[in-house]
Amino acid sequence: MQTLWKRLGFWGTSAIALVIPTVIATLYFSNAELQLFSGIMPRDNVRDYQKVPFSSLDAVVNCEEETADKFSKDFLRSTVDWHSTRFQESRKVFIVVLDAHIGTRKHFEAAKVYCYINPKSYRVTYFKAYDSENKAMLSNGIDIKEMLASFK
Repeated sequence: MQTLWKRLGFWGTSAIALVIPTVIATLYFSNAELQLFSGIMPRDNVRDYQKVPFSSLDAVVNCEEETADKFSKDFLRSTVDWHSTRFQESRKVFIVVLDAHIGTRKHFEAAKVYCYINPKSYRVTYFKAYDSENKAMLSNGIDIKEMLASFK
């Protein structure tokens, strides 16, 4: 009976000796932003693009932030149209297409949002949103057809 306890103790100690360093190493290397064991906090969440390059996911985040800025409180949610979102080599830009809901929770409209993101400046260089009838949203100008139709 005593050898059984010795064996269980040996295997338990071995398992703990293996699991604890593995967990610590995983936390340390997977969470570089927090610098878990170094005591250094990140500087204003500044990203070093030399180590982690700008990707399509970053472009999507930029487009979602721009959409939220343009529509402010009316922007409810969005999903990425991954069939259309891509890096266009000829223009050297990320093209991001979002399916968005604009309005209130009870009354919202489906919208298609198009963004071009410059991977060098990390900024949105083109932004356009269309409603479900392919009419431009956030238009700065007056649509002549709509204006003439309003006189009838």
